[in-house]
Amino acid sequence: MRKLTFLFLIITTFAFAQRNSNGYSVFAKGGMISSSKLFGKFGGSAGVSYVIGTKGFLTDVQVNYHLSDIDYNESTLPYQLLSLEFLGGYSIEKESLYPFYFNFKGGFFMGYERINKDSEYEDLYSTKLPYETSNFSYGVSVSPEVEIIAYDNISAILSFTQYFNLKSDYNKSYYTAFVGLKYYL
Repeated sequence: MRKLTFLFLIITTFAFAQRNSNGYSVFAKGGMISSSKLFGKFGGSAGVSYVIGTKGFLTDVQVNYHLSDIDYNESTLPYQLLSLEFLGGYSIEKESLYPFYFNFKGGFFMGYERINKDSEYEDLYSTKLPYETSNFSYGVSVSPEVEIIAYDNISAILSFTQYFNLKSDYNKSYYTAFVGLKYYL
């Protein structure tokens, strides 16, 4: 009887989850950012997502905070980026894949980066860094994402994002691996 009750609860949880066309959602996610260290550093994102019509197109606007380390010569420098990101993409929403949605997004970001805590000298040899340690930055990103309907209007998010920083003199490319929650309004 316990097994039947548990199975009933699982089926009803997934059966009543919904994703509205022309609907908004809010999300927050966090996790690991690639770094010169073995396990990387952490960061997070929060934003708003919009599902356009019934064909699977979607858009995201999010604020990101990334904290990591970068290799420079033989030194490791702390790196921070606070950015605003705009993404558009497509979601695969088939009944045979339910409760999973596979989202593929691409877009651009712009923000403010700080290298070496604004210090012009690196710690290992106390040499002066050749570029500015804080400046405006921008670039492009691509992001495959798995969305798992958890309960009613709540989804779990697993995302991997590759960033290509076009303006930075120190950190040209890095990735994030985040997990989070999305709530459909």
